[in-house]
This record gives sequence, structure tokens and C-alpha cells, in this order.
Amino acid sequence: PGNVKPVTLHTPLLNCPVKVKEGEIKILYLYNDAVIETTGNLHLEFTPAGKITAHGEGCPRLVIHRPGEKETKEISFADSTAVTLDL
Repeated sequence: PGNVKPVTLHTPLLNCPVKVKEGEIKILYLYNDAVIETTGNLHLEFTPAGKITAHGEGCPRLVIHRPGEKETKEISFADSTAVTLDL
């Protein structure tokens, strides 16, 4: 349950529509040409080499919005609480 509201994040490179559900944490990161959407149980650390280190537990997902495309990545913390990703 809970209300779901559409929100659009406007950047110089893209407009990113996101649905925000009442009572749930939604975090949006602006990184290079992308908007990265996560929930509150996932912390992202960005490195100068273009890598992302995700910290968390369980199997959260992140959504990467780029101009003209949207990609979903599932992250598994089965072996570690930190996972390095390529963007």
C-alpha cells in the first residue's frame, strides 16, 4: 500500500521519470551522463576511475537512466557487503 507519485528529474542531458512510493526511500545519484536510482538499503561510492562500489546486503537493484535507455542491475551481496560495478 501507499501512494505512488510520478516525479521527473530534469538534467541538461536527460529527463528522468521516476515513480516514488510513499513511505519508501528513493535515492537518485547524478553521475556523468546518467541518473542512478536506488533504494535506501544500498549505498554507492563513486571512484575517479568510473567504477561504483555498492555497499549493502541482500539482493538490491539499481536502475541506471541514460539518454534513450534504462538499465536495471541486480546486485548480490552473498559473498561480500561491498561489490564493485562498471558503469
